[in-house]
Amino acid sequence: MKNKENNRSRPSSDFDLAALEAVLFLAAEPLSLAELSNILDFSTEQIISLLRSLHLRLWQAPGALCLRQLEEKYYLSVKPEFQEVASAYFRPDGERRLSPQSYEVLAAVAYLQPATRAQIEAVRGVNSDHIINRLQVEGLLEEAGKLDLPGRPQSFKVSQKFWQEFGYSGVEDLPSIDLSMYTDLQDISQA
Repeated sequence: MKNKENNRSRPSSDFDLAALEAVLFLAAEPLSLAELSNILDFSTEQIISLLRSLHLRLWQAPGALCLRQLEEKYYLSVKPEFQEVASAYFRPDGERRLSPQSYEVLAAVAYLQPATRAQIEAVRGVNSDHIINRLQVEGLLEEAGKLDLPGRPQSFKVSQKFWQEFGYSGVEDLPSIDLSMYTDLQDISQA
């Protein structure tokens, strides 16, 4: 597209901003600074500047899109107020893809990650093997490794797909929850 050396001193233009937006729109997965720099042939500093400008422009615009960051990667998503509309598009029959029990498991893992089956079951109060397996098949949960504890229990974390589909950038964006049902946080971490 352009020569990086020539771009280092030139301020970003509306075309550059639109080019970044186009690449993010077309990308199937979130893109890192290095990937964006390589695709657009801009310096990392230019990409960072363009990402800031795009973020501000999208949030201030009356449109439905926003820029999100997930683990040092960037992607376009719909603004929170349009999540319901987006869900209706992907599920036109109105049928819920996930059961309430699946949402419980996802919430437990998102807040505790990495979480073991025992921790998930301590939160839910019931066996969750089937739901954990189903959520792994759907790509919403993934293995996070084995813990260095007796029995070497497998732990889980929510996937990048989870963060994208639910519109969060990470744990810090999750709504706060009341864990007062546990006498202390050790109860949940020792499960």
